[in-house]
Amino acid sequence: MSDRGRGLFVGAELVRDRVKLTPATAEAQDVIYKLKEQHILLSADGPHRNVLKFKPPMCFSEEDADMVVEKIDQILTDIEKALGLQMPSTVHTENGSSKRNVPSEENGRHHSNGIGHSRDTSQQHASQKNKRLRP
Repeated sequence: MSDRGRGLFVGAELVRDRVKLTPATAEAQDVIYKLKEQHILLSADGPHRNVLKFKPPMCFSEEDADMVVEKIDQILTDIEKALGLQMPSTVHTENGSSKRNVPSEENGRHHSNGIGHSRDTSQQHASQKNKRLRP
């Protein structure tokens, strides 16, 4: 057995709703693009390219992790606001409460490819639960 790596490797799958698990591919690309503007590098993985893949350096501290999580949370919150999704102030998960905002309904608005936000009403979906996965 050989040791080929050490450190942290994190993957977070973005979906448009927790019931159908519709991949949030465009949103994942937008998060990656906006983090890159802030000198934080992530990549997309998975068959639908909706898994945020993060491989920080060995010197990555808890403070660095907190900063990255805050930035990702802010970007996702901005995306939700741009799409007009309703968000409760607190999310309750199996790990306790979180300050993270989660949209309560799909309103049929779709996200563009990371450049801006479109409000395409031609492809609206009937009321579906739309929640982002917890970290």
